[in-house]
Amino acid sequence: MTIEEARMQIEDLKGRFDTPFGSSDKYKIEVLYYEVTGRSFVPTSCQQCYHDALVEINYYLKKYGKMAEKCN
Repeated sequence: MTIEEARMQIEDLKGRFDTPFGSSDKYKIEVLYYEVTGRSFVPTSCQQCYHDALVEINYYLKKYGKMAEKCN
């Protein structure tokens, strides 16, 4: 995944930010979180964690301007 693809997905998901995310959106956020930050997403029992993860992904890209480097 490239940084441009990640930003497009973020913009798409931001359009549904004020409502609970569906299962396909949750999956996209989990994959996007791993691709951008290099860490695994651990969901909690509340819906807010997905919103928080999307904010964290967006912040990471704005702060560092790149995706996390993958280790072998």
